[in-house]
Amino acid sequence: MVKLNCLIGDIVSSFVRTEFILSQILSELGFMDSKIDFFADSNTGQKIKNIKKELKNSSLSNRYEFIKLINNLDELREKRNIIVHSLVLSNSNDHLFHNYLRLKGEIVNKTTQFSTSDLEGINIEVCNVHNALFKLHYNNSN
Repeated sequence: MVKLNCLIGDIVSSFVRTEFILSQILSELGFMDSKIDFFADSNTGQKIKNIKKELKNSSLSNRYEFIKLINNLDELREKRNIIVHSLVLSNSNDHLFHNYLRLKGEIVNKTTQFSTSDLEGINIEVCNVHNALFKLHYNNSN
């Protein structure tokens, strides 16, 4: 269980770092007033949707590369939400994430299974998006 808790913490921490660097980049590109504006908004899904729309309508030369990375981040956000907002039952390698939702007045249990290697892979993917955002912006701004 210790490894599972560490992996969940790694995923959360990596995602926060990625959101933070994205917030800084968006500020430097003029999409946000402050370096923490994007980061500080709480509804990540909505803010990703909004910034993709702004990027698409911008004249930024590498906007489609940014949009692709932000799409990847959005897919990872959905996995992160399952991991963070679920009751977890696990054995030595497989973990069942039970996410209880109220839909149309009824409680629904959406169960997702992740192995330890799945969780490690999610963390690596989030780190890869972070690194790609950094390289895309800072290597092109020199």
